[in-house]
Parts: sequence; C-alpha cells; structure tokens
Amino acid sequence: MLDSQENRTTHQDSVEMARESAIREAQEAKTGTADEQQRKKQALVEKVKQELRDAEIPAREYNQAKAYRMQNMYAREGEKALRSVVRAATLAKEGIYVTSKVPAQKLLTDLADTGLTLSTASAIEANLKDYLLGDKDIVFSSNGGPKSQFENAFDILKQTDRLASTIVGEALVNRAQEFGASPESIKQKFEMRSEDEAADEMQQRMYAEDSFEGQWRSLYEKYLQPTDRELVKALFSPVEFIRYVEKKRDKLKAEHGDWDEKKLKRELTSSLEGEVGALFGSIYHRLDTEPPKEFFDKIQQEDYFSGIGRASLDLRQRIHTLGNQMVPYEQRAKQILGDDFSLVKKTTAEPTSETIKLDTGEYLRDEQGNKVLDEQGKPKHRIVEKPRYRLKPLKEEKEVSLSNFIEHLHIQIDNYIQFRQYVHDSRALFFHPPGKEGFYAQMGEFAERFGMVDFDSMMGLPDADIFLKAFHMYDKYLDEQFASQDWKHTPEMFTRKPEEMFTPMELEVLEQLKMLYTNEDISENRLKSALSMAVGASRGIFMNEPEKCAFADSALNADGTGKFNSYYTQDATPLMAFNPVMHFPYRFQMEGANLHPLYFMDFDKTKTGSVWDNWDHEKLWKNMQDFRDTFIAGRGKLEGKNLFIDFCNNIGKVGGPFQRKGWRTGSMFETYFQYTDENKSIIKVLDSWKEIENIGYEALHDFVNHNRMGDNFLKSAKTKAERTDFFKYLYEKYYGKDVSGLDDYLEAIRKQAKTTVINDIVKKNIWTNNINEEIELETSKIFMFRALSRVLAQRIPTKFIRIDRDRYQNDGNSRWKIIMKAMGYTSDSQFSEFDKVMKDFLLVESALRQEISTQMKDGLKAGKHNLRGIDGIDYKLNPDKIAKYLKDRNLSDDRINKVLELFRHLQDKYSDNDRFLDAFATEIKDGEFKYTFAIEETDLTFVPFEAGGPRLLPRAIKDIATTEQVLSQVMIQWPKMLHKVATDGKGDYSEIVGAIQKAKESISGIIGPDYAAEVAYRMAAMAISYFKKDSIAKPLFGMFGSGRINSLAGRIAGRSTGVMEWDAREIDRFIIALETADILKKEPYAWWVSKREKVPQYIKIPGLNISSRKITIPFLNKVINTPEINGLIKLPDIFNIRKPDMKWTSDNLRKDFGASGKHITLELINSVFPVLLAFLLYQYFKKALEDLMGGGKK
Repeated sequence: MLDSQENRTTHQDSVEMARESAIREAQEAKTGTADEQQRKKQALVEKVKQELRDAEIPAREYNQAKAYRMQNMYAREGEKALRSVVRAATLAKEGIYVTSKVPAQKLLTDLADTGLTLSTASAIEANLKDYLLGDKDIVFSSNGGPKSQFENAFDILKQTDRLASTIVGEALVNRAQEFGASPESIKQKFEMRSEDEAADEMQQRMYAEDSFEGQWRSLYEKYLQPTDRELVKALFSPVEFIRYVEKKRDKLKAEHGDWDEKKLKRELTSSLEGEVGALFGSIYHRLDTEPPKEFFDKIQQEDYFSGIGRASLDLRQRIHTLGNQMVPYEQRAKQILGDDFSLVKKTTAEPTSETIKLDTGEYLRDEQGNKVLDEQGKPKHRIVEKPRYRLKPLKEEKEVSLSNFIEHLHIQIDNYIQFRQYVHDSRALFFHPPGKEGFYAQMGEFAERFGMVDFDSMMGLPDADIFLKAFHMYDKYLDEQFASQDWKHTPEMFTRKPEEMFTPMELEVLEQLKMLYTNEDISENRLKSALSMAVGASRGIFMNEPEKCAFADSALNADGTGKFNSYYTQDATPLMAFNPVMHFPYRFQMEGANLHPLYFMDFDKTKTGSVWDNWDHEKLWKNMQDFRDTFIAGRGKLEGKNLFIDFCNNIGKVGGPFQRKGWRTGSMFETYFQYTDENKSIIKVLDSWKEIENIGYEALHDFVNHNRMGDNFLKSAKTKAERTDFFKYLYEKYYGKDVSGLDDYLEAIRKQAKTTVINDIVKKNIWTNNINEEIELETSKIFMFRALSRVLAQRIPTKFIRIDRDRYQNDGNSRWKIIMKAMGYTSDSQFSEFDKVMKDFLLVESALRQEISTQMKDGLKAGKHNLRGIDGIDYKLNPDKIAKYLKDRNLSDDRINKVLELFRHLQDKYSDNDRFLDAFATEIKDGEFKYTFAIEETDLTFVPFEAGGPRLLPRAIKDIATTEQVLSQVMIQWPKMLHKVATDGKGDYSEIVGAIQKAKESISGIIGPDYAAEVAYRMAAMAISYFKKDSIAKPLFGMFGSGRINSLAGRIAGRSTGVMEWDAREIDRFIIALETADILKKEPYAWWVSKREKVPQYIKIPGLNISSRKITIPFLNKVINTPEINGLIKLPDIFNIRKPDMKWTSDNLRKDFGASGKHITLELINSVFPVLLAFLLYQYFKKALEDLMGGGKK
C-alpha cells in the first residue's frame, strides 16, 4: 500500500526521534561563547546538509519502488530520506540557518509542521534537495516566459508525488509576497488543487492495494513460473537488479573458481540474457502449444488487460525504464559489485573504410592524347581510386556498464519478438488461402516488417544454438521423410493429429533434439519453442521447406493417372511458384490441365541449323511421348536431354538467400576474404577458403560456384604457384590423397576439359584469345566442384541417398533403396526399420556440426581473431566419432552397430567412391539441384546477413510472388495457348508474343536481362517448333503435304486442315514481331557496353589433334616448342570479330530454327523451281512437237 495508515504509524517513531534529535542538537549549538556557538552551528549545518545529500539515492530508490508498488521493500531507504528532511526542517524552525538563501530557509521552516511521510519526504528529497540546501535558487518565471529550473523541478515533483507537491505548493502560496508574487499567481502557476482534492488523493493512496503481489497474480502468474519471481522483481528496481546480478556473480564464482574475470563476465552476461529471454519465451509459449491458425497480431490483441500482448509490453517497458533509471545508480553498482565490474555484449564491428584501385578499362593517355606504355611497351589502363566499406563478419565482445547492457538487452528482446512474429506468421500463412495478389505477395508484406538485421540479432541470443540445431534437424528430416516416400507427396505428411500441436515428423524432430541435448539442462518448452521457430524460418526466411516440397513429385495413381488429394500444409499453392508443371498439370492429368507432351520437347532436337536438315514433326512427337512415358513410369533420369519441363523447374530461379546466392551472398561471405594487396583487389584464395570452410557447405558452394577467386587465378600461368598450393590443400584434405599424385590427377581432368572447351568454342559458347587458358580454367573448375562433393562425403554422407528417387535410376531403385537392401531390409514393409537407422545417422551428422561450431566459438573466445587460426578442427566423420556421439546420447549398442554398418555401406557405394563423387560433382556444377541444398550443415551464426542488405528477405519473397503470379501461370497455360492460337482461325500470334513478353519482363526484374532473353528465346523456339511445317509439305506449294498432318499443331489438334502452320517466311515474320516488341535483340552487341573486345574465330578440322613437342631447328641448333593444335585452326587476325555481348538473339533464333535468309531462299526455290522446271520442260516439248509436226508438213 502507498503511505497507508499502518505505514504512517510504523514510521512515526522515526519521525519523532529525528525531530527530537534535531531540537536537542540545535539547543546544544546555542550554548557557549559566541564563537563556540558559531562553530557548533556551522558543524551542525554541514552535518545536516550531508545527511540530505546522502539520502538522495535512497529517496530515488524509494520513488522508483513506489512507481511499481514495491515501496514496502524499500522502507529503509524511505526512512533515511524522511529523517534527513525532518531534521533539516526542524533545525530551520529552531532558528538554525541550514542555508544562507532566505527563500530556501523559509521553505524548510514551513515543512517542519506538514506531517511528512516516507512518500512525500522521499519525493521532496529526490527532486528539491538542491533548492532546500540553497545550491540552486528558488526563482519564478515571468508571465508568458519559459519555466525556471525550479518550476521544472516542481513539475517533476508533482508527477512523482502529488501530495508532496501540494505540501510544497501551499508553503510557497503562504509566503507568496516574500517571493514577489500573489498567492493566486502561484496557485495558477503550479496548478494547485483544493484541500479537498488533496485529501481525496491521500485517502485513495492510503487504501490502495495494487501491490507487486497483486500485479504478479493478475498479469504474470499465468505465463511465468514461480521461479521467475525473483528475476521479475529485479527488473522493477535498479538496486534490486544490482543485488540480483551480485547474487548470480557470486554463485558463478563459487561454482567455477578457476574462471578468469573475462570468462566470468561472459558467462554471467550469457546467463542474464538467457534468463530474460526465457521470460519472453514463456510469455509466447502459446505459439508453441497451439496450431498456427491465427496471425501474431490477433493473438497479441486478445485479452487487452492480461493477455500475451499486455504481459509482453509491460515487461519490455519495465526493462526499458530500468535501463534509463540505472544511469544514476552506476556508482552504487560499483560500490556493490566492484569498481572494475562490467558485463559484455556481442556487437558487429563498425564497417571499415578502405580505398581500392579500379581498372576503368580505358587507356591512359598523355597530354597529347597518346597512349602511355608500361615497361614492356604495352598500353597502360587508367586507374581510379574508390572508397569501399567492408562489414566485419565476426561479432566482437565489448565491455559495457549495467545501463548499457540493459539497453542492449531491451533491443535484443525487441528483435526476438519481431523474429517470433515473423516466423509464426510464416507458419500461419501456410494454413490460410492465398490473397488476391497470390500467396507470396502476402508473405512479402510480412517480410517488409522484418529485417535480416533482426535475424542477425536473434542468432546472438543464448537460445540461438537450440534454434539452429532444430532448424538443421528439421531440414534433414524433410529430406529423409521424402526419401522414404520416394520423393512423392502424401496427404498426411504435413498434417498433425487432432490432439497434437506438431505433425508426426515434427514430433520426431523434437525427440531427436532431446537426444542431441541429452546431457544439458534444456527444458522441453525451450526445445518446442526452437522447433516452432525453425519450421517458421524454413518456410518464411530460407524457404528450404517449400523449395524441397516443390522439388518432390505429386503422387499419381498406380496406372499413371492423376490424383486429386490435397497435400502439403493445406494445398500445393505455395509450390506453384517453384515448380508449376509438376504441381498442376502433372498432378491432375486431366483435360485442359494435363501433362502435355510439349513439356517434354528437347530443345537440342528442335534445332534445324543447316538448310539441308529435314524437319519431321513425327520424330519430335514420338520423342516427346517417349520422354513423357519414361518420366511418368519412373525409369531413368533422361540425362543429357534438354527438356522444357526441366527448364520449368524453378524457372524464376527464386527461393531463399542460399538458393538465389549471387551478389547478396557474395557480400556476406566477402567479409571473410583475405587479400594479397593493400588495394583489396586480389584475394588470398587459400586463406579465404580456410576462413569459410568450417562455416558450412553453402559458403563453400558460393565461393566455387560464383568463382569468388576470379578467372585469372584459375587459369593464368602467373598464379600457378598459388593455385597449386591451394589445390594441394584441397587434394590432401578433401580428396584424402597424397599430393604427389595431384599433377597426374589434374592432367586426367585436363583431357576432359579440353573436349568441353573445344565443343564450346565450336558452338560459340566461348570466345577466347587463349584456348589453353580456357582449358586450364575448366580444369580448375572441375577440380573444385569435385572437392565440394567430397566436402559432403566427409560431413553429411547420407545426403547422397536422401535426395535420390526411383525415377532417377534406370533400374527403378533409388540410392536410398539400394543401401536399404544392402543392409538386409529387403521388403517394402521394412522401410520404417531402415528409416530409423537413417534418422540415428542424422543425429550423428548434427552432433558433428554441433561439435565443430562449439570448437569455432571456443577458439574465438580464447582470443583468436579469425576462423582460419583455430586449430584442431577435424570436420570429418569416422567410426570412432559416430560411436562416441551415439554413446554420449545413450543409444543402445544394437542401434550404434546398425549406424556403423550404414556408414560402411555409404562409404563403399558413395562417399569413398571416386567415380560416383566425380559424377555427383558434375551435377552440382551443372546446377541440377534447384533448391537450397545443404543449409542443414551451415552454421548461420557465422553468416552476417546484414551485409546482404536490409531488403534481402522482402525482395527474395516478392520475386517469388512475381514468379507465382506471372511466370508460373504463363508456363501452365502455354500449351493450351499454343493450341488455341493454332485452331481459332484468326492467324494472329500476338497473344503468344504477349505471353513471351510478360514472361521476359518478370524474369528481367528478378534475375536480369541475359537470363530473361534465354527464357524468351526458349519459349519462342517452342512456339516455332509447334507451328513449323514439315519439310515434305513445303515443295510445290504443299502438294506433297496435302491430306496429311504436317505439324505439331496439327497433330495436337487432330486434323490436317484449319490449323495455322508456319513456313520459313512466317517464322521470320514471327521473329520480326519479337524484335518489334523488344523481346529479342537482332544482333549480339549491346550499345551500353563500353569495353569492346576483339576475339579470334576458329574452324574445326575433325581428327586434327597434334600435341606440343620440342624440335631442333637445323643449322641454328635451336630448340623450340611447336604449338599444340586442339582440332581447331585459328583464323588470321583479319577475321577477328567483336566479342558478342549476348547469346540469345533473334539472328541466332533464325539460324537455329529455320528462318535465315538461306532457309527462306531454299524454300522459295523448292516451291518455285519445280514449277519453273515443269514450265520449261513443257515449252521444250511443245516446241519439239511443233518442230516435229511442222517438219512433217514439209
């Protein structure tokens, strides 16, 4: 209660004692000689003043406690304030001048008879002490002028304690004339209330019962545990929080006497962060115990007075207030905790500013305009200096005061709540129908309110490790669950039981988490919270769940017909953006929405190229049907086929950050790179690799796939020594080979690379001045991608069998099934038994990742300033580690032995099989996996997402939304649109042109113009192949095609007449329409490209392959190396051309699909020449007959 009658009675004795002691000391000071009296009075005044000064902090503590209805806990502090004010006022009344300032002395005198209480005295002491002592003047402002300092202090007093302000205000009113003012003006100035109003407030305060205990019962008790009470009370008061910190520190000291001060501060900080975070985890526990039917905001707004939102907001406000009020108590904290006491917080270091030199590509010229030459006589390029800012990736520990730590904690909690809101809404969204703008447009709006900076902060919280393990395990289980179902969707896979919060798969993940943390004190509630957040992050941040679900097949009936069962969370709508053909036409197999043979068109088989090539739609039609039947039957992967259905699989190249990669992930991992020069332009490849290799596969894949090293490093003779050192490191660590065999291994790759490069040059996929450098570049790339496959083999060997399915194998048995049968599980009924062994192995892989992450973090805590300098990390599974991980988690010997047996089979078949790993590396290199591949093995706490930009997530999701609304719909409707245009009798293909333009524009905004042109090119090629007339139907104005079906359009329409078909001239007109709409450029040169390089041309001579050799020139006795001829002859420089800027052009479309000038001319000849020949023959025979007949008449 606030100043209740009981409190007034309890502390009355203290007041009387303070008054009596003051009177006694005043009387004593008035005895003796005048000098003695003066000396005694002065000493007494100094004593009382010091008492007032010493009571300031206790008074503030009491006021703070009173604000939170905890004043009974601070009665001792309130008494100290009360005694000091009573003694000063009593001395003033006894004629002792406590201050030389008359107004202050008179104010003190008037306070002597006002019946001060703990509350009023503490408020007056805390807010007016300087004015009572005369250190500041009591001054009133003029009418209309700004308030004086005293008036501002009085306003604060009024806010702190209304009754105290009334007591002081009445004293000022009574002495108004002495201050040069009228009583009315002072009343007006201080908004004084009547005595009745003051008495009414006093009455309310005396009977107020809203104590901390009452508040705990009404607001917190239903969310928090009784063990949380002490911490919550500590958050109500600076002094109480200091005492709480002291208690925790002393406990840690007692339990860990060997810790140094730095470790003690770190662990104390982590403990405090964890405990406060756990409070909010408990408040939001409902999110982990109920299905995500409602969105976060609606849940927060329920029960305004005592609901989740109210409890969370109140607790956050208390932390914020505590931080502000802790500032004046820092000195008190040092008195209790020690002068050198501080806590630590992890913070991303400030970006470093660097100056780099950039080559403009322009020649450097002197004042006369001549090119400036270097020492070798080559023209120099103009170099400019530019500033660059690099974010340091590793979070640094910084010692901070208590108030700064609380402020940091408040920000962290806000970030945590934002993260929880976003991942919850992401989960909930998957159980709601899409909005008007589509499914992902709504998610994009959620993402706009959530930043990757918030995610960075989340990964700095103590429970980030639990969240990350749940996220990794959930991603593994997605693979394994699909593998056990042959990567086919089932209606129940993402369906929970009515009595459960989680799906069966999620419950299994929860059990695995319990096993992973067997030896740690982690509550089940914390594990559930981590799991629900992990599922939300899988759907709304990294998109790995919808990506993989889109990669899976929709199930068909045994006869290959479509099923109508719903699957995924509610329906397949969220998957359409990633794989539209699979989850609509393939799924339903019905008229108007079937798996059209057109989706199985092989682009490489549709090109005519030479004018003499014969076009026969029957062959193409048969191939498409065969490919379709093979696809549905599930036998063979159709390797080497360039099918349109494969192109449609994630045609927008959308997904989470690690699926998209590119410049944004480059910005993240670039923060780890080391450089050889001060300009930061050439990276130290080996050092940079070592920095990121233990972060995880996704970091390494980004490094290799996007060639962060640069082409020159991989192909130039100048970098051979450094390249060799790097390759030796990879060869020894990941290939597990002795470096003495590296040269022979690279030479074997080089032979393969030579064939690839020559074919690419012939096909004009590569333009180069140096064939050998291109071969070396390809050799290096193959070697590095093979290293990536071996990274997977060492760390997550089950990945190779988890991602396979029956229809990828010619014998109809996936790698998962092959290993299952090899272990003796030979029947389909034993799937579940093998699945259990696999899941035990997933636990092993997670334990390995956990151990490596711990070693990395411990290394940084030990003083390492980079990741490459941490010794003793062996990121590779072996039988000893497997057995240890499983024994530590109390698995039986039988289960351990089965996992070890599985490991042996994996090694024999895949992870120690060079031929398999080399082939798998080719799949990685060719981009076969169009989803986030191995985020399960990547430690996200080491990824600085902030470096990717604040709109990393919203942009990614809104690009998915664009693909969903535009591109996916075009792909689904594409065969139907072609059929409509072919048969509607209008002969108008503008609808086709419009669809291609729509697709290109959407892709251009997502990926860029080059890939957008490729999409447009392939769609145009498909349209041309659809309408293209057979070669046999073209001569003699189609005489030989009469009565037969002569095109795919006719074949699909089922008739030979009334169908639009194109010859070369019509194809040319279609391509002109594409040019007019600016869909395809005619020439491969971009006007906006300033650097225009000249490149040679080559011709291929089959069978001409001459190796370089040494020969001696006669008489000169000089040895030279003959040039190596790789089946290509370089034409003289006079034939050099400008290097094309674009590949997908309308001219190439004409050449590839039969609409070039040569094609048109030949068709014209084929049509006209036979008629002309017939006419000439007719004339010849006619004349001959006339001559014969005329001769007869003679």
